[in-house]
Amino acid sequence: MTARPTAFIDAHHHLWEPQTLEYGWLRDIGSPKPFGDPTAIQRDYTKEEFWTEASACGLVASVHVQADGALPDPVSESRWIAEQAAREPGPGQPGKWVGFVNLLHDDAPALLEAHAAVPGFAGVRHIVARTVTAPALSFVPTELMQNQDWQDNFGRLGTRGASFDLQLYPDQVDDAVALISRHDTTQVIVDHCAGPYFLLEAYHSNAIPAAEPSLAHWAEGVWKLSRLPNVSIKISGLGMYHPAWDAQNCRVIFQTILDAFGPERVMLGSNFPVDKLYKSYAEIVDIWNNWIGELSEDEQSEIRVGAASRAYGLTG
Repeated sequence: MTARPTAFIDAHHHLWEPQTLEYGWLRDIGSPKPFGDPTAIQRDYTKEEFWTEASACGLVASVHVQADGALPDPVSESRWIAEQAAREPGPGQPGKWVGFVNLLHDDAPALLEAHAAVPGFAGVRHIVARTVTAPALSFVPTELMQNQDWQDNFGRLGTRGASFDLQLYPDQVDDAVALISRHDTTQVIVDHCAGPYFLLEAYHSNAIPAAEPSLAHWAEGVWKLSRLPNVSIKISGLGMYHPAWDAQNCRVIFQTILDAFGPERVMLGSNFPVDKLYKSYAEIVDIWNNWIGELSEDEQSEIRVGAASRAYGLTG
């Protein structure tokens, strides 16, 4: 008899139909992105495809994260996801979703209210990831967290019970810590392992990044973030930094995060279909299982289900 897969929550994935909503980058076929050539995923990635891949591996709940900060009407994505969640297969999934609000704009409070009116809305992501070390990897042209208007709108999230998905690079951790420290009632979830972009160098040199100076810089940032009790983190998005990542060459990333945050604030995210450029869903789950398989049952349960359930208010 084949063993039933161990249940887990996918705390970070996307669904999209490029011709249904006005996605800019998904329609701009082949235009380079910080994570590489997106051509293979610039197509429909529907709930049916995601559910087929993920449920076979043990998925019991999921969190959808916004996919395009240039949508003319960001709330249209939340409404579309709510419609997808009600459909077969897997009705009720995604269970929660994170929408886009441009926190630089005056209409941010109104957009936040509009998102919040859509059942299942959990919070906001406005990507801040920027680095002068590797400009091609930057998602935004300026340091958003240093802008006063952006900070003011970030401060409105906690009063409305909205979380914030923080996608940044290690160079920006001090700004993030200063900001989050002033808003300790806002649940902040760090995306994609706190952006270990130095892994690209390890990938190109076929090295295991166990002792590189850049690793120490990243690890210091992870520990700084972990000292804030309202911050948790996702093991996700590693393919964007190391296209050939596996259980061995990125174990130090997982172990550093686990040591810093503890299992109660670490969650799993596939980043599909972006990370489908590098691995199958089953291969990613196998790596997760390799990393956490030797932990206690309680610790595994926290990483697989508990941390994401608390951060996003999920049940399942």
